[in-house]
Amino acid sequence: MIPQGIRLHRLFVSGSGKKTAELTFRAGVNYISGESNMGKSFILECLDFMLGGEKRPEEIEEARGYTLVSLEFEARQGGSYTLERALQGGEFRLFRGYAEDRRLSSEALVLSSSSTSPDENISSLLLRLCGFPPARLRMNARNKTQNLTWRSLTHLYILNETRIIGENPPSLPPGAAVRKPALQAALKFVLTGIDDSSLVGLPDPKETKANRAGQREAYLQVAQEVEREMRQHEAVLRELPVATLEAEFEVATAALTGSTEGMRALQDEKRVLLRERELQRAALRTTRETLRRFGLLREHYGSDLRRLRFLGEGDHYFGQLRLTRCPTCGAPMTPEHEHAAEAPQAQTYALAIAEELHKVEGYLQDLNGTVAGLETQAATQEEAVRQIEAACEAFDVTLRAATAQHKVRQGDIARLTRARMVQQEALAAWQRRATYHIRADELARPLRSARPQQRYGIDGVVLRQFADVVGSTLRRWNFPLQGVVEMDDQSLDFRVAGRGRSANGKGYRALLNSAFVLSVLRYCDGRGLPHPGVLILDSPLTTFRQDRKILAEDSDRVHASFLADLLASPEGHQIIVLENTEISDDVRGRLNHIEFSREKSGARPGFFPVP
Repeated sequence: MIPQGIRLHRLFVSGSGKKTAELTFRAGVNYISGESNMGKSFILECLDFMLGGEKRPEEIEEARGYTLVSLEFEARQGGSYTLERALQGGEFRLFRGYAEDRRLSSEALVLSSSSTSPDENISSLLLRLCGFPPARLRMNARNKTQNLTWRSLTHLYILNETRIIGENPPSLPPGAAVRKPALQAALKFVLTGIDDSSLVGLPDPKETKANRAGQREAYLQVAQEVEREMRQHEAVLRELPVATLEAEFEVATAALTGSTEGMRALQDEKRVLLRERELQRAALRTTRETLRRFGLLREHYGSDLRRLRFLGEGDHYFGQLRLTRCPTCGAPMTPEHEHAAEAPQAQTYALAIAEELHKVEGYLQDLNGTVAGLETQAATQEEAVRQIEAACEAFDVTLRAATAQHKVRQGDIARLTRARMVQQEALAAWQRRATYHIRADELARPLRSARPQQRYGIDGVVLRQFADVVGSTLRRWNFPLQGVVEMDDQSLDFRVAGRGRSANGKGYRALLNSAFVLSVLRYCDGRGLPHPGVLILDSPLTTFRQDRKILAEDSDRVHASFLADLLASPEGHQIIVLENTEISDDVRGRLNHIEFSREKSGARPGFFPVP
């Protein structure tokens, strides 16, 4: 298993012209002792401040002129770092390595002190270095969750001199009552490693009540708007009640259907007439074209007859003429001439002309008969076309009348349809108004008490095991009050031998509170759960030793047992104790002892160097 947690190495405070005040820590137990006003509380405040705290260290006289605080630490999983922060607060600067290694440069990573920053911040850095996974923790009784932050864990590893003797449970710092669910969730997560991301949130009763009041007001407002809309439809509803409208609509629908069918039949008949008219017109055009062509043929025959009659009349004159010269060779024409037999004879011409005349006259007679028949046919076709056109005009008149009537039927349907829509809108509006009033009435009723939510807390087995660790710690310390330790995850407190922790005096509470946070460290380490790995206790023994009701030998025994148990902590734990009490020489050599004293030789006069 990879080691988890961090180990603090050195804390130092610097300022321009000021000698650096520093403190070096070691693994194991670090025991810082000294009288009051020697800077011990300032050291704890600086450590808390450098580990993400928002509260600045108290302004003391010795710290005047100091402006910068630095903390060197190493991650047990590997790597050393230096954090810098102005004593006045603000962002962090992170360097890799220690200042004494001379590896610090201007290449610093600026970290926000806010855990809500979207970039890496001091919280996310420390959580990552200590092995904490991203987690959601319950923050209130309504199961609303928030991200785990480093400051959610601070109270489990730092106990200042106020909290260490406080009556509040060590897991519930003073003034944190409103944060009790969040602190309870933090302890649960630390002891189990299980976060609250699976919790189902519950509504806030106040928000629910306000939301319901707002919704009721909205429903009533919308209902009023619907009522205004309904008043606009009252005239239509009075004029045409629902039953009357439906009857009229049925009649109008039947009339429109009949009109549509009549229109369709008329249009079909007209299409038949139009097709017939086109056929007659085509036949008439064909007949007229034939007559035109026959007229041209008759003119040709007449021209032929005139030509032939002219030739017949001219033959009489040609017969009286005598040839004087041969038309073939031009020689004088004598009966003995060799071409005399070839000369044309007038009688032959006359016969041919007569025969041709007879043939053409026969053709012409046949043509005249055919033309007469065609003219009769054309007249018949023209009459048929006129009759069809007259029928079409009559159909047009009928169709226009039917179309006008059809439009009237369509208008009736449109009027009744609009009236029906108004009725439907009015009925729908009435239903909406009724629904809105019903919902408004429901929202006005008191909410029934919600079903009790499942009890939130830490598993009983875990509590028993953790309580055993606390009990073992107290026994090793020879704590005067011995007995069974019992944990209560609801109050975040525990009892020893049936006596509540807060019922004891300050001296006892200091030891009990210290035992609690030390047991958290040991419990997590023993089960491989993440933990900061460091524990800081301010005056765990002072109040106990000052209690006059406690015998000196009992006080010494507890003191010695306390230190012996800390020295027996597993390797890797770092425990920093700030105390007013001295320690024996045999123990001093086994831990990192830093003594503040203005009188003892070899001791430091305090955290800050003496000018």
